Amino acid sequence: MTHRSYANMLKLAAVGALGLLALGARAQVGIPIYENDATPQKDSSGNTLYKLNGGADPTNTTNGITRMIFDDLTVSPSGAGTTLNDFVFSVVNTNAVATGVRPRVRFWMADGAGGGPGTFITGYTFSADTSATPVTFSANSITEVSAGGGITVAIPANGKLWVGTTFDNSNYNVKGATVAQLNNFGVALYNPPTVGSSANQIFVSTDPGSYFNVSNPAGSIQTIPGAVANVYYNLLIASPDNAVNGSVVFDGINNPPDGGAPGLTVEFRTPGTTTATYTQVVVANAVNGTFTVYLPTNLRGKY
Repeated sequence: MTHRSYANMLKLAAVGALGLLALGARAQVGIPIYENDATPQKDSSGNTLYKLNGGADPTNTTNGITRMIFDDLTVSPSGAGTTLNDFVFSVVNTNAVATGVRPRVRFWMADGAGGGPGTFITGYTFSADTSATPVTFSANSITEVSAGGGITVAIPANGKLWVGTTFDNSNYNVKGATVAQLNNFGVALYNPPTVGSSANQIFVSTDPGSYFNVSNPAGSIQTIPGAVANVYYNLLIASPDNAVNGSVVFDGINNPPDGGAPGLTVEFRTPGTTTATYTQVVVANAVNGTFTVYLPTNLRGKY
């Protein structure tokens, strides 16, 4: 498992009853293949909605850990079969005081029973230092955490996966959260994704745990009353060496005659033939008419 430094953890501004104020700057690295960070779901008072993990065993006072909450993600077509370079997730602390925990994020293929989490892919644990000290999260806060790049997560060829988050106190009952405080941690609910897609469902583990290297974890697919069951996540790949760049001018002013958004289909053909092996609809930049297309893994190096 990987321990990330606190320097890679950048916060969302939030106060009171988790009323989200604004996004802070973020050190995410790469091109998004799944992105659900634009629209927080809110209650009638304007507070951001969240789902608490819960489930930490009250009898385990020195090494507490919560249940895991998973969300199903389908990446953009160009992200299928690629490798993540970075990911971003949320941590919700509803405790009235600043509290220390270790977020633990895991990835699964969507080949389990009923399309649930099946084959384990990999996982990462985030600490304040290499001694596994819990990270302190502000009272009544929503925090955005970036892995900061340099991670490796293989995206399945069909582009479908489950991502889960759990929290522990890393055997630090004095420095870290008590069991009761652990149960006040959770994840933020956002919708809709702006890149990729997610069904209105989450998967909640039956028992608390890390679930590192555990395939087909026990749990159930659930919905969330009063909210769309979509969790804040961003998945990013490195800027690939298979970028195809170009420019297009519509009507001399980078706009089509009907005034709509500039757009075109880019077609790739096997050399010497008229057969298209891959096409992608792209939208040109409305300011300068440029566009970029990223080829899927199986076509890299062919064009």
